[in-house]
Amino acid sequence: MENENSITGIYNFYENDNFSKHVGIEMVEITAKSARAKLTIKEHHLNGVNIVHGGALFTLADLVFGALGYVHDQSAVSISASISYFKAVSSGTLIAEGKLITLTPKFGSYSVQINDEKGNIIAVFQGLGYRRKQGTGK
Repeated sequence: MENENSITGIYNFYENDNFSKHVGIEMVEITAKSARAKLTIKEHHLNGVNIVHGGALFTLADLVFGALGYVHDQSAVSISASISYFKAVSSGTLIAEGKLITLTPKFGSYSVQINDEKGNIIAVFQGLGYRRKQGTGK
């Protein structure tokens, strides 16, 4: 169930998240079942062969995955994540769109697709999160 306070809290979290600011990721939209973020490619995102580093792509997808994991008034931690890279890119803006696949009391499964501004699929991320009981650390 979507909780407006949860979504507002997630936006506040990302506004105060030093890592996402440092990388240059902007959270664009969060709902109960989807989230979207963007990254404008800069020189520091490029690897030694002048394409976006796989770690930058993974980070973009992981931040969207993380936002989705916190929407339902329950913190979540990643227990499994994978990414497949389909197309190299070295300039422009990347958009990561994530969606909830399934949600149970203990687990959430999410998929994040990263596209360039022309709509080309750059990478696809799949993540599984363990939904911790609020305030217990378990």
